[in-house]
Amino acid sequence: MLQTNFIRMVRADLKDHGFTLVLGRGRSINCSGYRVGGYFSETMKEIRVATRSPSWLGTLVHEYCHFKQYTESEFRLAGDAADLVDSWFSGVEYSQTRVRNAFWHIRACERDAERKAAKLIQEAQLPVNLDVYIRRANCYIYAHYIMERHRKFWAFQRDPFKSRTILAMMPNNFRSQAHESIPPAIDSALEALVQCSKVNCPS
Repeated sequence: MLQTNFIRMVRADLKDHGFTLVLGRGRSINCSGYRVGGYFSETMKEIRVATRSPSWLGTLVHEYCHFKQYTESEFRLAGDAADLVDSWFSGVEYSQTRVRNAFWHIRACERDAERKAAKLIQEAQLPVNLDVYIRRANCYIYAHYIMERHRKFWAFQRDPFKSRTILAMMPNNFRSQAHESIPPAIDSALEALVQCSKVNCPS
């Protein structure tokens, strides 16, 4: 019932601002040529989430927090940065400084959204494992360093979210400034998931 009430609240809040919530039936959805669990789009005025993904509810909370950033004028810099990075992934050239600054704004925005999401999960008493959610959240923020290094959205041969080793390394709180720097051990572990073959990736 709490979950149903939360979804109803999200729909109503989005509608008040001219946005819609689309709950897809697949395990992933298309976003700018990538398969993802969900996204928030200020241009399409929607949140779209794949409900067959095991973590779909946490994804919905996260994307809703991006929407709240948008309504509170906290999203513009990160949105512009994401557009630049998406173009850079596609081959458009920018200075190293612009790319580095863009990734910083994206990581900072993601960390802020993740902190808001964790708080909302608690307040709304949603059926989301908060320890796992926060570990995955930090993993996602740190993954942006790998994206920048390899100039690719998701360069991993093995999904770090499915690696017990990787998730065990991740902080279970947001005290670490994940948007500012990545610990060497975590950097090496994530890099190993890029460099390994599909048959010998760490578990």
